[in-house]
Amino acid sequence: MMEITLQTIQELDPCDDQLELFERWLGRRKSVPLTKKNVRSAARKGLDAGWFFEHAGLVPKNDLRTAACGDPDTALSYARFVERAPHDETRKAACEDPRTAYLYALKVDRSFHIDTYNKAIEDPLYRALYLSKQRSGLIPGPAAVKQSE
Repeated sequence: MMEITLQTIQELDPCDDQLELFERWLGRRKSVPLTKKNVRSAARKGLDAGWFFEHAGLVPKNDLRTAACGDPDTALSYARFVERAPHDETRKAACEDPRTAYLYALKVDRSFHIDTYNKAIEDPLYRALYLSKQRSGLIPGPAAVKQSE
């Protein structure tokens, strides 16, 4: 398993703010293993995981999103923490599972989208959660989207 060190990051020549964030996230550790858990943790702290994967040569730039879309949870995390925006490709991958479709609507789209809605309501639990979030305004319904356009 690949280990990431401060030297690894410095050799990639990141911008100063990302280097400082990495140093704070790394803390007293000399290195961290490159795991899904650590990538998510780093992204939550504001580190640009997409930049790292591209510059470290782990995934070609054009294939990064495609690679993330191989799994609904990874697609959701990629959209949420790396791109920080919805994209048709990540939404489609997240919509392979009612739970990730619901979370995509709530955390990434933050709005009604027919694909996330249709998948989420397939499961009674996520149907109830989705509709509850719509009633509370956290996921605007289709009428609210049409009015705001």
